[in-house]
Amino acid sequence: MVNNSPTPYPQVKLLFQTMIFISVWVVAALFTQGGAFDIPAGTINMSSLIRFVIMAGFFGVCMVSIRSWGRRLYQIDNLFFLPLLGLILISTAWTPNPIYGMRAFMTIIFLLGLFFAASECLEKKHLFSALIAAVTSISVISIFTYYAFPAFSRATEYDGDIAYIGSRMAGVCGNPNNMGITAAMALMLAFFYRGFNNGKWGWVILATVPINLIALLMTDSRGALLSMAVGTGVALLTRPSLPRIVALCAAITVGLGIYYFIDLNAIMEHFSRTGDASKVLTGREATWTVAKELIAEKPVFGWGYGSTPVVLPANIGKIGFLASHTHNIVLQILFSIGYIGLGLFGILILFKSVFAFLYHDSFKMALIYMIIIHGQVEPSLFQGESNIDTLLFALVLAFPYPKVLKKPDLLTTSSVYQQPESGGI
Repeated sequence: MVNNSPTPYPQVKLLFQTMIFISVWVVAALFTQGGAFDIPAGTINMSSLIRFVIMAGFFGVCMVSIRSWGRRLYQIDNLFFLPLLGLILISTAWTPNPIYGMRAFMTIIFLLGLFFAASECLEKKHLFSALIAAVTSISVISIFTYYAFPAFSRATEYDGDIAYIGSRMAGVCGNPNNMGITAAMALMLAFFYRGFNNGKWGWVILATVPINLIALLMTDSRGALLSMAVGTGVALLTRPSLPRIVALCAAITVGLGIYYFIDLNAIMEHFSRTGDASKVLTGREATWTVAKELIAEKPVFGWGYGSTPVVLPANIGKIGFLASHTHNIVLQILFSIGYIGLGLFGILILFKSVFAFLYHDSFKMALIYMIIIHGQVEPSLFQGESNIDTLLFALVLAFPYPKVLKKPDLLTTSSVYQQPESGGI
């Protein structure tokens, strides 16, 4: 009998790896973090239009095989995904800047579509390679510009009303926190690469680790570092073993000991960049307070997707500085699409977590933990245009589970991206 097992065309592999590479640059280095303050309602600037067209073109390529990858949207673990997208779309009708809200929504659709299609025709190691290569190139250029063009690559800091060039690396990503989570993603992918490459890392992947680690440390992004380390570590418990359980118990014991016997205020002063424990959250408390007040005004459906870059700057007098997002994923979702949106997102993440645990998918659990932990101090998802957290979310949604890949009824046989292998009789 003839072997009809599908394999991707080599040209298709290269095409999708190229699109993945470019998409990382678009969302990490080219999309304005949090939205653009200077874009009046009803207008579109040229740079945003160019970025939009690039991602729309990629999405057009992916739509060729939507009949193959589109069915994944209806799997039970993605059951609440489409309603969530529907609510985000509807909310753009009442957002203060509908054009920006719709454009931001479409960038999410474009990125998700790309990763759903890529997961169909690329092996995980090939997708990982493209992602790691893209981030490493960003890290290399950012480190170079940090020393060559400090005014461009270093974050601006303030001493009262006096602005000066600080030591934190923003690189080509716009700000240190965005650069930090980008580098952290590459490190996390490199950690799991071995599991998808027959137990081998390869010298190329290993060579990217010190580059991205240096970039992460240069950003001094504590949230990104914590989300990567804790998320990856805890995710390994999806495959429980005695050593891992002992390690978890030891970590909990150490944590309790720190809580009860160590001066927490001294620790906060150590982590604060100013040496003042009250400044460890760098002004986020004021943003959270104002955000909660505004959420209380429209609790059910929120202010509309992409509303924070418009509404929060209008409250600069209360916050004390210009803010484009809430610095917290829960508040960001509540602000944008209300309690209904938060409920849909929460159930979706719960479903993905349960399935990842049942399938012993440590990689997907690490992604989920990373998004949640990073989201405690950053807006993470749903702040506006796609960002690296959106990319992590796309991986959570699009990647098949390890055991699902072994089920014959879920193999793709009709994709235009794939060719049947020649076989014997």
